[in-house]
Amino acid sequence: MTSMDGEIQLEPSEKRELGHQANLYALIKTVEHLERAFVNGRVAEGEYERECFALIAQFKTVQRALVDKYPDVREFMSEHEMDCPMAADRLLGSGVPAHTSKYI
Repeated sequence: MTSMDGEIQLEPSEKRELGHQANLYALIKTVEHLERAFVNGRVAEGEYERECFALIAQFKTVQRALVDKYPDVREFMSEHEMDCPMAADRLLGSGVPAHTSKYI
């Protein structure tokens, strides 16, 4: 809906969905950066593990909120031209921090 001054007005459900999409995008990008930093030795293992577990938990929450629109997050990543292979592997593959996955 457009207001008289030309602003687009969103319904509360539309605002909520866009907020979830923005969070998903930010989480994927953040995990990609965290993975690269860890691989390059710029993040200590303990800090990496703590942050990665938190980001994975947040990702799962947002993923559930968007499951009707994006049953496969890879579709979202493709639609938004996200080149984040390390994040995709961590979030959609193993689902646990790098050094932890060897024990599972």
